[in-house]
Amino acid sequence: MAVNNEGSAVIASQICMDEYSQPDILSVQFSPDGALQWSHRFYKDPDSHMQDEFGGMTMDQAGNVYITGHIKDPATLNSYLSTICYTPSGDTCGINISETVYPDTVGDISMMGLDIVLDSRHNRIITGQTHVQDWMPGGNNILVKGRGWYTHWGDPKKGELGIAVAVDSADNVIVLGIDYEYGMSWKSEYFLRGHFVLLKYSAGGALLWSKSHIFGDETYFHKGEYTEKKPIALAVDRKGNIVITGSLKSDSTGNDVCLIKFDPKGNELWRRFYNRPEHGADDRPVSMLLDSLDNIYLVGKTHPGIFDEDDIT
Repeated sequence: MAVNNEGSAVIASQICMDEYSQPDILSVQFSPDGALQWSHRFYKDPDSHMQDEFGGMTMDQAGNVYITGHIKDPATLNSYLSTICYTPSGDTCGINISETVYPDTVGDISMMGLDIVLDSRHNRIITGQTHVQDWMPGGNNILVKGRGWYTHWGDPKKGELGIAVAVDSADNVIVLGIDYEYGMSWKSEYFLRGHFVLLKYSAGGALLWSKSHIFGDETYFHKGEYTEKKPIALAVDRKGNIVITGSLKSDSTGNDVCLIKFDPKGNELWRRFYNRPEHGADDRPVSMLLDSLDNIYLVGKTHPGIFDEDDIT
């Protein structure tokens, strides 16, 4: 969700009209008092079986909305990176469907946008996943795409996925992702059995540093190895420090919320965990933001029991 200077809120998501239809991307804007101002349902071809899948959304200071995702052809399994732009009044101001095969990309076209951000020059920066090997499921690397440049990060025989992207005051690009075990699809729950990945690129797309195995095979208070790791959100403060959050699962404590802060060079400053006292409680972050003083606000959910669910902030 994003809110413009007039107080109107925009939400975007994926929608299926019925159990037999393919997914489309739905964008809706509401006035401050909750009245519907406009809505758009995006699909490439209403007569085809193309799947239009939502990835992420951002908004500029003028209230223009930018959405990234991908269009998947079930017949060929090709995925095409898509970006859509809407004005504050709901007019379509741009649709881009990338069918380009970038350098080092071989075999089937596979590019998915999962998050988008704008830099100070209004350039769109996208992260997600791209396919760089002519066989599946290996070779799915983290995609990072800026204006006039494209790169990918990862092992060509394994799998990596870009989850969130942000820029600092110098337009350096920071990406939060995960690398997961070879032979496992990122859509499967098993892809969570990997490691957090944090990458920093210059404004021109040069890799400045990378951090993987942030948790490695360590234990949390010696209570057992984390068996699942899921990165969720990323933020950059005024000094260029980087904050990431996600969930970690161990056999003894269930899913716990983790929060880690790094300096601009990638050195860890501190880490915090939230674990509800009940044995095996399921605690997960949902979103995160920083205020003008760089205080961190984290929203999530916790399951103290099988049928109970509470919110956490």
